[in-house]
Formats: sequence, structure tokens, C-alpha cells
Amino acid sequence: LASVKIKTKKDEMFGLYRQFNLHPPQYEMFLGEYSSGSIAKRMGVLSPKVQLIELFINDESYGIYIQSEAPNEKFLRRNNIMPINLYKGEQLYSERTMGLFYDLFNNAGLWSKKAVFNQKHEEDKSDLQNILSLIREAETNALAFERLVEKVDMEIWSKFNSYEILTQSFTNDNMHNQRIVIDPWSGFVHPIVQDPYMHQDYLVARHYDSKLPFLESDDTPRTHNLKLLLNRSSKYIDTKYQQLLYYTK
Repeated sequence: LASVKIKTKKDEMFGLYRQFNLHPPQYEMFLGEYSSGSIAKRMGVLSPKVQLIELFINDESYGIYIQSEAPNEKFLRRNNIMPINLYKGEQLYSERTMGLFYDLFNNAGLWSKKAVFNQKHEEDKSDLQNILSLIREAETNALAFERLVEKVDMEIWSKFNSYEILTQSFTNDNMHNQRIVIDPWSGFVHPIVQDPYMHQDYLVARHYDSKLPFLESDDTPRTHNLKLLLNRSSKYIDTKYQQLLYYTK
């Protein structure tokens, strides 16, 4: 049985869950996804809950599967975040917008909403546009950078970055696996883990000397403009190293 997505009727929910994904054990990512997702939760990084279940179909057991929740409005509520805009950024395969450059951090039109702040129109992406414009301006303007860090909490983003380094789960970049929450009133921006993954070959075979690289890759970095910009800040780097030390110990 391949991976499946489940969405129930409103009156037939599984506990608090109406929509979730199931991944079978034969997939290479099985243990990596469960381990990485569990570590994210233990660190307090905003991420979908992952758990091991035994799947039964018509009373027949199909073995152990990973159940992961879908990032949506109910996901925000379960994490004590009031329903605000949750954006999905994907520009790969069937979700690619043809004829446009794929860089998510240069075009708000490449993002879609998975949860909506109900006091704004569903098609309104002005909050996202403002953040993307501020990121571009902050690359060359110190005052703009100060305004940016008021909206992009260094503690939250450095913890997110520390999680990526500790698990070597660099799965989001400038063209896919982006999930962010934005409060339209304050402009507050919060990252969400998407497709957590620990690649055993990367951790064991390539880095047999036990050193964890602090970038996504030694030769072809997979990153995005916001992370590159934050890592130019000595305050951010210091905060990130403190997070790494704390969670390693």
C-alpha cells in the first residue's frame, strides 16, 4: 500500500484529527521521518505531530505506519495559535507554476493558503508580500533588517535552524517544502517543519568522522533568502550556537 491522505467528514473525526497522512514502512524515509519529527516536537519546534500506528483495513493488519497531521487551521489551534494565515510554498513537479521563475521568496503569487485569517479576504496576500519585500530591502539596508527581526523572532528561527542542523533535515529551500504562519496584524512570521527527514546515508556514510555540517550541503546549498540573511547577523549566529549547545547536551 502506498502513502495515502485521509480526510474524514466533520462528524467522523479520529479524535482531534480530520485530515492526516499515512506513510508505509517500506519507504526509505520511514524511520528518518519519525525520528526527525519526534525531535522537532521535543525541541518545541512548530511541526506536525508524527506517531506510529498499526493500520487495519477491513480488519486486516497492514503493519506499522507513520501518521502525520496536515498543517491547516486545526493544526494551528492544536498548537495554541489562533487561526491566521498559513502559507504553503511549493514549486516542484505538478505544483510548479509554468512560465514563472521558481523562487518563492521573490513572488507572493507562488504561495497558496492552507489556513485563512477570517478578517481578511482569502485572496489577500499583502502580509506575505510585505515580508518578502522587507527581506529584499534588508539585504542592503540596516534599518530594514532591524524592522525584519522585529517580525522574524531570532529565538524561534534559530531554534528551527538548530533543529535542521541536529537532524540534518534540510528539506525546505527557495522552491519547495515551505510552510509559514503570518499574523496579518503584527506581521509576525513563524516557520513550520515540512517533510521532516533524517537521511541515514548522509549522517553515517558521508560524515563518518561525526562532524555535522552547519549548511544544507557542502557543495550545493539548499536554502533561501531569509535564512541566508539571518546568518549574516552575529546575534542570530550566537543565538543559534547557544541553541545547538543546549539541545545537544
